[in-house]
Amino acid sequence: MSLRTLLVPALALALQAQSPAVKILTEGPLSQAEATLKTTTDAERFALGVAQTLRALEHLGQGLHRHGSKARLVPVLRLPVPHNPNPAPISVDGLRRLLKTFQADLAKAELTLKIVKDSNFKFALPLGRVMLDLDGDGKATDRLLDLVGALRGGLPQEFEGNLEVAFDATDAAWLQGYTHLLMGLTDLLLSLDIQPYWEAIGPLLFERPILKAVQVEDDNDENNPKRESIVRFADPKALGSMRRHLLAMCALSHTTWQRAMAETDDDREWLPSPSQKGVLGVPVRREMVTAWLSMVSDLQSVLEGRLLLPNWGKDRALGFDLKAFLDNPPKSISLSQNMKQGPAARYLRKGSQINTQKFMQAMSVFGGEFMGMAIWFN
Repeated sequence: MSLRTLLVPALALALQAQSPAVKILTEGPLSQAEATLKTTTDAERFALGVAQTLRALEHLGQGLHRHGSKARLVPVLRLPVPHNPNPAPISVDGLRRLLKTFQADLAKAELTLKIVKDSNFKFALPLGRVMLDLDGDGKATDRLLDLVGALRGGLPQEFEGNLEVAFDATDAAWLQGYTHLLMGLTDLLLSLDIQPYWEAIGPLLFERPILKAVQVEDDNDENNPKRESIVRFADPKALGSMRRHLLAMCALSHTTWQRAMAETDDDREWLPSPSQKGVLGVPVRREMVTAWLSMVSDLQSVLEGRLLLPNWGKDRALGFDLKAFLDNPPKSISLSQNMKQGPAARYLRKGSQINTQKFMQAMSVFGGEFMGMAIWFN
C-alpha cells in the first residue's frame, strides 16, 4: 500500500473535522443546516441527511417541551425533553400537527439520504459532541448521547467521550431505513382516533391537555369509544402508508447488510460486519446477520401479503392477511372479539402462514439481547 493511499483518506477526515457539517452538528443550529451545507459529494449529502434527521428529532422535542410532555411509553412521543414549568395547553388536533410536522421533517432527511450512493466516502463525526436544542431556547445544550441513554435506560462505557465514528455508505442506508421506521410509527399514531379517550390519556401524556368530555349513552354498543377494547381509526389511509414505510425499511435493511458485508476496511465502524470490530465493541457474528435478514424477509412477506399471520382461534387453517387489513382497515375493531365474528373476519383467508417457530429460533441467535440488537441492526 502506497504512502499516498494511506495519507489521502486521513487528510480528508482531518479536513472534515473542521467542516461546516461537523460544526453545525456539534454546535448548531440544526435549523440552518439546509441553507448552510453543500451537497456536491456523498459525504456532504450524508452529513446533511444526518443533520435533517436530528433536526426532525429536535423540532419534535421542542414541540413536546412546549406542551409539557410526560409521555414515556408511547413510541415517538417518549422522547425525553427538559421539564417545562409553564407548558402551553394542547388538544388532540395540536398533537396531530406535531406528529405531521415530525413526519414532514423526516421526509426531507429521507430524500437527502436516498441520493447517497454506495461509494467509498467517509464522514468522521464525534458523536459525543453532537448537540440538540430540545427546549427551543436557541442554544444547543442537549447532548445526543445523553438523549440516547435516557431512551435506553443508560449507556455502555463505550459511549463516553467523543466516540468518533467514520460513517460510510452502509450507515447511509441504515439511517434512511430509520427514517422510514419513524415515519411508519408516526403513521400508526396518526391513524388512531384518540379523541374519545383524550380525557383519560391526555393527562398521562401532557401537563395541560385541552379536555372535552365525550357523552356516550349506550355502554353496550360495540362502537362505544368508552369500551377499552375498541380501536377506532381517524385516518385509515395512514395504516397503508405505515405498511409502505415498513417495507422500505426492510429493503434498506438488506441493503445495509449487503454493503456492510462487502466492506474491506475496519475504521471506526458504527455497524460492523463480522470481520470488523466497531466503535461500540459489540461483536456481530455471521449467524446474527443471517438470522436477522431471515426475519426481515419474513416481515416483508407478511407486509406484502405472501405470508399470513397465524390465527389462534379454532379454525387455524385460516390466517390473518395483514396487508389487506392495513390497506383497507375497518372504521373500528374490537380487540376482545373473536376474529371470525367481527370486522376482522374479512381479513381471514387460507394461505401460507409465517412459521413462528422458525422466527423464534432466529431470535434465539441473539440470546437475551435481541431487542437491543434489533434496535441497533434496524
